[in-house]
Amino acid sequence: MKRLFSRSAPFIALCLALAGCDGATTTDAGVGGDASLDDGAVTMSDGGDTDAGRTDSGLPDAGPTSICGDGVVEADETCDDGNTDDGDYCAADCLTVTGSCGDATAQTNEACDDGNTDDGDYCAADCQMATGACGDATVQSNETCDDGNTDDGDYCAADCLTVTGSCGDATAQTNEACDDGNVMDGDYCSADCQMVTGACGDGTVQSVETCDDGNTTDGDYCSADCQTVTGACGDATVQSNEMCDDGNTAAGDYCAPDCLTVTGACGDGVVQSVETCDDGNTMAGDYCSADCQTVTGACGDSTVQSNEACDDGNTVGGDYCSADCQTADGSCGDGVVQSHETCDPGVMSIGGPPGGLGDPCGTAADCGPSAPICATGGFCSAGAAGASCQVDTDCSASAPICGDGNECRTDRCPATLGAEVCDGIDNDCDGIVDNGCATQCTRDDSPVVNFDDTCDSSCGMPIDGELFVPCGAVITMYGDHAFSGGAVINGRIRVLPRTGATPTAGSLVIAAPTITVDGVIDANASGFNGGQGAGTSTCDGSGGGYGGQGGFGHTCMASGPVHGSATSRSVELGSGGANASSDSGGRGGGRVVLRAGTVTVSGSVEADGGRGTADESFSEGGGGSGGGILLDATSRIDVSGVLSARGGNGHSTGFAAAGGGGGRIKLFAPAGTMTGLARVDGGGGGTRGPFTGTAGASGTYFELF
Repeated sequence: MKRLFSRSAPFIALCLALAGCDGATTTDAGVGGDASLDDGAVTMSDGGDTDAGRTDSGLPDAGPTSICGDGVVEADETCDDGNTDDGDYCAADCLTVTGSCGDATAQTNEACDDGNTDDGDYCAADCQMATGACGDATVQSNETCDDGNTDDGDYCAADCLTVTGSCGDATAQTNEACDDGNVMDGDYCSADCQMVTGACGDGTVQSVETCDDGNTTDGDYCSADCQTVTGACGDATVQSNEMCDDGNTAAGDYCAPDCLTVTGACGDGVVQSVETCDDGNTMAGDYCSADCQTVTGACGDSTVQSNEACDDGNTVGGDYCSADCQTADGSCGDGVVQSHETCDPGVMSIGGPPGGLGDPCGTAADCGPSAPICATGGFCSAGAAGASCQVDTDCSASAPICGDGNECRTDRCPATLGAEVCDGIDNDCDGIVDNGCATQCTRDDSPVVNFDDTCDSSCGMPIDGELFVPCGAVITMYGDHAFSGGAVINGRIRVLPRTGATPTAGSLVIAAPTITVDGVIDANASGFNGGQGAGTSTCDGSGGGYGGQGGFGHTCMASGPVHGSATSRSVELGSGGANASSDSGGRGGGRVVLRAGTVTVSGSVEADGGRGTADESFSEGGGGSGGGILLDATSRIDVSGVLSARGGNGHSTGFAAAGGGGGRIKLFAPAGTMTGLARVDGGGGGTRGPFTGTAGASGTYFELF
């Protein structure tokens, strides 16, 4: 218990000390009066005056006392915090201070205490005034957190003592600029949630975004707030986050499945899902426009587009080109004039092993001994009586006539062909051959059906009119010919090879006012036989020479020499390649001379050397040299086709053979053009292991316009 102290003693002592201070003394007459002298003034007592003539008891007056715990620091107290409890600012007896401002405990004599005696923070330096508060967004010394409010359910509790949210919880608290659900840098929000480092529209899908197409515009792939995908790969619209979009998410076409890579393009020959057409290029003026959006050409327009195998001017099947222009059902050289052809000689060799009866062919070289004739229409035939034919050359010597029923016969009867023609055949079917002729007419070496010839009444030499070799026709000629009506060669003329029995063969000379070669004059391997001619060699397997030197056979030190002139107005037969032990050298090329006012060649004139034979054992025959071609015009020459006098190739079997030298080609005219090809290459040499035959040298080409 607190002690009770008298407050009167000091006061009485003070009064005693002051007694008699005015120099007079009196005796208190009342009861309990003082025995000492009175100063004559008022007697001091607890009442201050004598009560109704009575005096007090004469004992000291109790007076006022101090009370610990009344909140007032009195004279006998060190402190008083308004209570008599220990453990706070002031001890229970008010004599000892046990707490102070700045001890972080708000005492009863403090308005606040933030653990320090500093101004400028939550609590004033004397702890008498709160200068900050929970909810002011400043974490005071008495707070764990402060998010600027006194609400629960967010970052900081209502009393600012408990953190209830944090950076990285995907909720932007009041103390955060952003929160993207993590505490990493380099994405939408900084690691401390105080700075936005990425944003909707930056092209990167942030952790707070569903999509980001690089803008904040609606109506495209991603909504303006980056929360909703409004477009997608495969919707045929190239979004801002796509490189391409072909309307699907399939691989192997124009655009990759993720729409980020163009895997096909206009001009790759494949019609992509974003293209109308694709002809394999990005050029205008053909089947497909440069941007692959418009078809500018079509199957059936007579132009072979880059996406077509053929185009015969229609979309009908069963002719040269299929209805979709993807397959050629006929070809140049099949003997049928297709809808896209002016002519078809039907004479192109198709290669392969020799054919039998009915097998396809381009020339007689494609046919075997059982069916040696390549008949019109491109099939191998024996040409015997009854065989199918179109012209006499489809028939053999045993049945040389192609009759009215298109079958090979021994005569033309029955027929109504009119007058007899001096050709060794009963043309008027009277049972008498060449009746009316004094002697048998000696015709040219070519079948009559290819000439516009007549026989004079004396059965003299035939009168040559116009030479016309139609498309599909094949005739054999040699020697010198003059045609007053001109010469048009749309088919093929085969120059009969030179032999010992026919030494004048191998050469063809045609003179006419005009000569037009749209077809082929074939004098290949028609010159000197192996081992013959001025340019042959005696060393096994060497090539023949003419315009260029022949190649050297294996171990040979000599080959076919060059001979003749490169610029004279004449040409010669090609020389044969050197023979070998059991093999013949290749034939030289033939000789072709065309003399006219104008000469036009859009087809080909060929006089290539031949290849020698080979038994694949010892030395093989060398290649023959190229032959000679002369075009001599008094007005002009125009060549857009091919002139060829190449040497024959050597073999790569046995001891290997050499190639023949090239031939000579010469053009003479006052004017002309040469836009075609002139080929005088030497033949290639053969090689087998250590055995080598060299190539022949190139021949010569000369033009004088």
